[in-house]
Amino acid sequence: MGHLLSIPHNKNHSSVMFTYYPINVFQNYSFSNEEIDEARKLYVQLTRIDPRDETTQTEATVHQPATKDGLCDNNYNYIFEAYGQLMASRTDGFLAITGHELEASTVIINHIEDSEVVEAIVTVNNLLFILQQETFVVTEGNLRLVRKGRIQKTFGNPGNVIGAYFNTSSSVMYLFAHQYYIKYENFNIDATTLKGTRKFLRNWHPELRKIRWMTAIDDELFFIIRMTMS
Repeated sequence: MGHLLSIPHNKNHSSVMFTYYPINVFQNYSFSNEEIDEARKLYVQLTRIDPRDETTQTEATVHQPATKDGLCDNNYNYIFEAYGQLMASRTDGFLAITGHELEASTVIINHIEDSEVVEAIVTVNNLLFILQQETFVVTEGNLRLVRKGRIQKTFGNPGNVIGAYFNTSSSVMYLFAHQYYIKYENFNIDATTLKGTRKFLRNWHPELRKIRWMTAIDDELFFIIRMTMS
C-alpha cells in the first residue's frame, strides 16, 4: 500500500487514487488477480471536510535517466504531483519524474535532506513547499532552490507535521499534526518567523481525534484516520 496521491483518479473528483505494489516489482510486471483482490480488501476510512534560515541560488540538481527497475520498488515514502511532474521521495533521494513513460528524465534534488523523511508537500504561489521532519525547502517550478530553513525555528515549534494545506484565496497555511492543526493567517513564505493559532482537530470534526495522514484536492481536505484489513 502506497501513499494517497494528491490527484483525482481519471479526473474523477469524487474518487482518490492510491498506489499499491508488492515488495519487489520488476520490469513489465503484471498484477495477478489475487493481488488485485488483496488491494481491494484494503479499507481506508476517509473524512472529507470543506474547507537556521538562509536563501541560496543554486541548482543543486543532477539529471539522469529513470528506469522501471529503479522506480517500481518499495523505496518510496512520499508521492506528490505538481507542475505536471511526479514528485517522489525515496530512501535514496528526492526525484522529479517528467513525461508519460518511466524512462523519462528524472531529477535528483540534492538539497532535500536524505536523512529526513518528506512529510508534506504543498504549492504556495507557484512555489513548491516541501516539509521534512526538521527541515523545509522552497523551490521554483523548475526545482531551483529558493530557500531552506528549520521548521521549529520558522514556524514556532509546530510539533511533528504530517500534512499541509495552503488556501490560495485567503493566503492561509494549515500545518497538521496527529491531533491538532496550526493556522497561519496571511502566510508569507519569505518570513523568518511565523506565529500561528493551534487548535485540536476534534474541535473541527469529532472523528478527527487522531489522523494518520492528510491531503487536499481542489480545496477539499481528506484525512486518513484509520487503516484496517478486511
